[in-house]
Amino acid sequence: MDIVHQIRSKLEGFETINWQEIERNGSHSVERWKLAKAAQDRLDAIGHRDLDELFSLRLTGPNRVWGIRKNAVLSIVWWDPEHLVCPSLKR
Repeated sequence: MDIVHQIRSKLEGFETINWQEIERNGSHSVERWKLAKAAQDRLDAIGHRDLDELFSLRLTGPNRVWGIRKNAVLSIVWWDPEHLVCPSLKR
């Protein structure tokens, strides 16, 4: 299965659970200032200069999908296969 199908399959799985369950499994909001400078610059470049936070949706291991969460909807901004948008300080 190629990576696009893996991501899509994982996203479909999130549709069957609530936000509390999603957050219990490592997904969470991240304030903009905590993002890597390159990610902040990219947000500006794609018209999201006024955004205060993004939602990090944990797929597996370091794989994340980042998006804008508004109520029950997550609008995907980008895929982060190596957890570089907001590198973890944990080791």
